[in-house]
Amino acid sequence: MLLTTVLFVVFRDDPSTAEFDGKTYSLRAGSNKEISEFADFFGLKIDDEPIYVKNIVIPSNFNDIYLQYNDIQKHIGLDLNKYKGESCTLYSYEIISPENKKNCVLNVIIQNNLIIGGDISEREYGGKMFGLGDKEEIKI
Repeated sequence: MLLTTVLFVVFRDDPSTAEFDGKTYSLRAGSNKEISEFADFFGLKIDDEPIYVKNIVIPSNFNDIYLQYNDIQKHIGLDLNKYKGESCTLYSYEIISPENKKNCVLNVIIQNNLIIGGDISEREYGGKMFGLGDKEEIKI
């Protein structure tokens, strides 16, 4: 009985998947193809190669902006609290479609070939930010 419970917890808490809107999606990001599949899940078509790559560190203490940003991650089944103080990489991909997001980029935060966060941002300075799966602007 204990083994069954342990196995259930191990398989249920799969770090390579998350759930949004009652559907499970992959967080695997070992290739541009896997990142493209992640984008597809949220209704986005992206360029094959990133336009921007930067190493970042998730802050150890979240200010109001990071708390709000993490709320949009939680909305899609992710949580940056698990990665406080850790290094990761930010990749930005140009969005090809849908038409209303052509002026935007998909940002994904990746650690150990797994997506741990993401958003959609307008390209111009001071542009709007959208959470993945959200229809409206996020004010951060």
